[in-house]
Amino acid sequence: LCIDCHTTPCGLAGVLKWSVIFQPLPLIAVYRIFLRNILQLQKKHKKCYLSLLGQCGSCWAFAAVASVESAHAIAKGPLVRLSEQELIDCDTQNYGCNGGYRPYAMSFVRKNGLVKEDEYPYRGADHNECALDVNSTGRVFIHDYRTLSPNEEIIADWIATKGPVTFGMNVTKPLYSYRNGIFSPSKEDCEKNSLGSHALIFVGYGTDSGGERYWLVKNSWGSRWGQNGYFKLARGQNACGAANSVVTPIIEQN
Repeated sequence: LCIDCHTTPCGLAGVLKWSVIFQPLPLIAVYRIFLRNILQLQKKHKKCYLSLLGQCGSCWAFAAVASVESAHAIAKGPLVRLSEQELIDCDTQNYGCNGGYRPYAMSFVRKNGLVKEDEYPYRGADHNECALDVNSTGRVFIHDYRTLSPNEEIIADWIATKGPVTFGMNVTKPLYSYRNGIFSPSKEDCEKNSLGSHALIFVGYGTDSGGERYWLVKNSWGSRWGQNGYFKLARGQNACGAANSVVTPIIEQN
């Protein structure tokens, strides 16, 4: 395992390259509308919340929580907004605003569950102690989690049949000014000009009119960034290492 361990402009840290952030803005319904060349997940995966991180390197927590929210909505419904701050304060295997491992976060959720966000709201900072009410009810648990093979066809199949997944990538300067189209960073730019690590959510995939394949990605920089907070990332070239660290929760249906 590699850790996201020092804060970056992306709100992330270290080598694993993950992040997702906060601000409850329900923007898009995601699940399976599977066409031959286009997959827009807008039917059954329910809604995803878009977020805005603040000055805390807690993207590992936001990535984990966003994926748990989606998995829970698919398996059990309805969509429930869950607490990132619980992970930041209470997951002792990770490092709060200084970074962490998504697998450790998933392990925490499997054991302890997550309360609703309004019960343990986001502060954008380390609380330094866990303030979780041990008597709180209605926690959301996962049954397990899985790290997927770094194979984009396998990842696409998982998304099509089971739902959104978290992933990590290096962030380069052009991503900050993304507005539309397919973001296709060069290997050299990703390796030599990375501004830090970022974790996001794959919510779908498709092929544009020119035959270029892409991932539909939920970012966490607010709805004014990109295409209502989303962007298209080049698919099939492991752009900035996007396929290297795909982690997803598993919640069994009733």
